[in-house]
This record gives sequence, C-alpha cells and structure tokens, in this order.
Amino acid sequence: MRNLLALLLTAVLLLSLLPAGSVQAAEPTGAFQEMLDRAEEIVNYAWTPTVRIAVWNENPYNGKMYFEAGEVVHGMPYTLFSRELGVKSMITLREYKAVADKNYSVSHFCNAVWGMRTGPVYGSCCATFICEILGEGFLNSSGVPIYSSVGPLARDGLLTSRKVKASEILPGDLLYDKDWSHIVWVGSVTEKTVTVYEQTPPISKATTIPLTSVTDDGYLIIRNHVYAFASRSNRFRHSGAHVPVYDAPKEPTCTEDGLTAGSHCAICGENIEMQMAIPAYGHTRESIVEETPCTDTEDGWTVYHCAVCGEDEKVWNPSPRCAANRFSDTPLGEWYHEYVDFVCCRDYMNGMSETVFAPDATMSRAMLVTVLWRYAGQPESGSSAFTDVPDGAWYSDAVAWAASKGVVNGVGGGRFDPEGAVTRAQFATVLHRYAAAYGLPAEPADALEFPDRAAVPDWALDAMRWAVAEALIAGSSHADGINYLDPQSAATRAQVAKMLTQFIRNVAEAAEETDIS
Repeated sequence: MRNLLALLLTAVLLLSLLPAGSVQAAEPTGAFQEMLDRAEEIVNYAWTPTVRIAVWNENPYNGKMYFEAGEVVHGMPYTLFSRELGVKSMITLREYKAVADKNYSVSHFCNAVWGMRTGPVYGSCCATFICEILGEGFLNSSGVPIYSSVGPLARDGLLTSRKVKASEILPGDLLYDKDWSHIVWVGSVTEKTVTVYEQTPPISKATTIPLTSVTDDGYLIIRNHVYAFASRSNRFRHSGAHVPVYDAPKEPTCTEDGLTAGSHCAICGENIEMQMAIPAYGHTRESIVEETPCTDTEDGWTVYHCAVCGEDEKVWNPSPRCAANRFSDTPLGEWYHEYVDFVCCRDYMNGMSETVFAPDATMSRAMLVTVLWRYAGQPESGSSAFTDVPDGAWYSDAVAWAASKGVVNGVGGGRFDPEGAVTRAQFATVLHRYAAAYGLPAEPADALEFPDRAAVPDWALDAMRWAVAEALIAGSSHADGINYLDPQSAATRAQVAKMLTQFIRNVAEAAEETDIS
C-alpha cells in the first residue's frame, strides 16, 4: 500500500503547508452525507459468527485472538482470517451481507502484500474500507473496490492532496499517516475533536480524537501514528471565496519531473493556477564505471556515471537469445527475468501472448500440470477419470499423466477443477510428489523459520520444508518489511517460473551430477 499512497500523493503534488487560520468550515453536501451514511452503516453493522473465528494477522480483538461463536460484533470484519476455515478473505459490505451466515467469501490477490489476503486488488484492508465510504466510483465491474481508482481521480483534479495540520482538517478528508501505512476518513470536526472512520484489524470503527493530540509542529496523532497528509474531494462546496495558497515550483532532476509554480484553494482544493510538469532531464552519461557484454545465453550490462547528479545508471544489454526479452512485462533487472527466460527457452512455459508473459497473473491447476508435463517430456498416459477434464482439451494429456503419477489429486466429487488457482503450498506439494515419483531427493529438511509458519497446512508441511531447504521457495517481503512464507497465497506465473527453474537446477540437475560423480 505504501507505493500506492506515494503514487497518489505525488500524482497530485505534495503541496505547500496551508497558512494557519485560513481554513473555513466546509458546507455539507449530498456527496458528503452519502459518504457519512455509508461510514455509519459500516461501523454499526452487526454480525454474529456461527463458528469460532481466528483473527487475521494475529491482531487482538478485545484481548482475544478470535471471535466467539454467537457473540454480536459491530463493525465490518474486512480483515477476517479464519484458520479453522483455512481461508484469508476479502469482504466488501455487499459481499459480506450475502455470506455472513456462512462465514466465508471470495479471496483476491493483493499486490500490496504480494499474495492472497484481505484488501482490494490494489491496496489493503483500510483501503477497502475507504473505497466503501467513497462509493460506487471506486468499485470495478464486479463490485470490488479498487484502491488505484483514487489515483485517476486525483490526476483528473477531483481529489487534491496536501500536507495538513490538525487545525486544517476538514470533514470528508482522507488522512494518511507519515509512513503511508494507513488511511482514515474524517466524518466530523469540532472546535475540540475530530472523528475518524477507519479499518483497524479486525473491525471497522469510528474514533474521536482530541485536537490536542498533536505533534510539536501541529500534526494529528492517532495511536502514536502521525497523520500529516490529506486528500480532499473537490465535490464539497464551501462558504465564501477561494483562499489561494501558493504552490512553489520544483526543479526537475535527472530522474524526477519538476513542476511550474501554481496555486490552489485552501478550503476546497480547487486548482486556481494549475502546476505543469517539467520533464526530467535524464542522466548525462559521463563515463563507464563497469561493463559486462552480453553473450548468446547471458544478458550483459553497462554502468554509466552521471556528470550531473553523480549517480550511477545501469543499462542492460539483452542477449539475442533471451526468450524473456520478447515480453514487454519481463524487463531486464526484475527478479523473475532469468527464470522466465529459463522456462520459456525450454518451452516449459509460454507467454499469454506473443508480447505479454503476465508475471503477476495466478496459475491455474490446468496450467501447472501442463508445465510439469512439458518438463517431463510430454509422456502419454491415456485419459483421466475426472468428470471436468474433457478429452481433447489442451490440458487433458497433462492431467492424465499427473494423476497417473500421483503428482496431483482431484478436489473431490470426481473433479479436477482445472481453472482453480494454485497456492504456493500446493505447488510445493506438487513438486515434492514429482520428485518422489521420479526418484529425486525429496527428504524434508529442518523446521520452517517464518512468522506465518503456523499457516502451512499439515498436508503440505513436509513439502514446504523441503522446498525452502532446496531454495525453490523463499519468503515474500510485505509492507511491514518482514518476509512471510505466504503458503495460502496464489502462486503467480513468475513464482512458478522461479520454483520450476530452481527445482531443475537444485534438485534434478544436482541429482544427475551426484550420480555421475
């Protein structure tokens, strides 16, 4: 979420501080009242779990780590995480009302934390909550809030972002803390207090903060977090004339665009004189610091020293035989580039088109077994017994082979579920079974040293221990700077490319070298 909030704020400029005492009271509008009504509905929403439910991310709820079955809970549980049910759920208001009695919902891949987790497709749980308050304009065609919608609104001038002190906060503001880790919505402001609506795991709630809770320089403090930035909707009317605030120009650098001078209204945020972007200069390549030429099989690079800013710039020189270079979304320097090249050069994986690999897309069960089947040499195995795997489908032979080798099982009821997503734990288990089926080393190693190791299902524990020990799978860095194993997260195409590459290098080829020696 940090990158998304930073993108939002830089997209609409971090404007200069507002002059003290210049902000007048905002006049409530229909738009604001609709937002307030939605916020009240969310924080007062009452639901009753029918089973004991563990709390997402181990955040305590009233001193507990769970919701008791039968207790009445007020506030939407956007961060519901049930270990008993084995799911991480993203729940919007409309979705939760439909499924609350069953205690489950759909899950979505969250880019902010690189895995299946609460929060919209872009963003996190607090962003989901904010999108609910802001309304339909922030929902995609499936009714799911997309936090990146705030960015286009900001660039179109419908939201204006700036630094605000506690005395300058207005109803309807979106407040961000200095770490870009949390966002709240302001429902009311009095002479002495400000009431914010927020999603703080595990439930949403309204919190009233005294305006004396400020830093020495006047910024609002909520639970030891300093809230210094706000985005303001330009749909809110205000009384009186605009109060202009000067927006200072910014010189461009080698890598960052600059801005011309401008001005905006201190109350409603409307641009009086729009600031215009000045393109970045680009590095001036003064001298070569390091140079590694490309080969037929390896990418090369050149490091230049910039005469203007003094920084070094690394420019990649792609290998003419690098399969990943034909894709526009697998650039040189990305962690997955070499793995995409490895699997595509050998035709184990293909792009989603001639120019797109889609590294962040999730892998289906049909895709996964097809990749392994290609690696195994595309052996013939007849037909499968699964009712949802028709003869002649592009994955039929692969599924039949994988089932015959015991590499994969069905999902019950005679079904394979070819379109179902594959989690990281499931893929590790599939590779582990493949290794055992073909006589490769498959002994589990030491215990897992990850903060979320308890989330690994019992049936996948040996496979995950083996996969980590063989460097097939590593932790995923989250917004809190900690590496998590994310066993329940959907495996992306980039992650599958890495795990298969490392399996071939570290397990299969290493075993061949040992046999030869």
